[in-house]
Amino acid sequence: MEIYETPIQGSMSRHLRYIKLSLSEIPPIVDHVMTFPNGMTCNAKSPRMRLLWVHKNLTCTFCGISAAFAAVESHEATKDNAHLNFYGLDHNGKEVLLTWDHIQPKSLGGSNAMGNSQCLCTICNGLKGNDKTEKEVRNERRLRGLPIRYEYFGDGSKKYFWTRKQFTTDLPGEAQNRLTGED
Repeated sequence: MEIYETPIQGSMSRHLRYIKLSLSEIPPIVDHVMTFPNGMTCNAKSPRMRLLWVHKNLTCTFCGISAAFAAVESHEATKDNAHLNFYGLDHNGKEVLLTWDHIQPKSLGGSNAMGNSQCLCTICNGLKGNDKTEKEVRNERRLRGLPIRYEYFGDGSKKYFWTRKQFTTDLPGEAQNRLTGED
């Protein structure tokens, strides 16, 4: 766990980071509140917290990127209101925020119910907007040169799929590009 004496600029330009911790270091929720070693607290009552942490859904529904760590952060405009964010690491090792998304957008009549919720990374969420399907988002990721899907394995290795059949892996000593057929 990394605890910062003063908040540092987080990975998201508008967030201030106070604590960075592994997923196993997250304290238990007591009366909808998490208390951290430095005395900071986070409210765990929101639908976003229920979806992402309480229900352990820490993987983007569309691309499969999974949370690698959590961070206690706040928005610059509300510095006294700390919250817990979850981040995955993309194929380049850059942090990608996991977000709460409405399956049917609120602007199109969707509700805040858990049944209308899913976890998406900020990339997929931004590409989805109000009108794109998972297939359309994956196609847009492919066109932008991003992996369309991430897969994680028990030994800690990952595969990044660029098409349905072509992938690269992060395993050292193995061929980095494997082609099992054209897509």
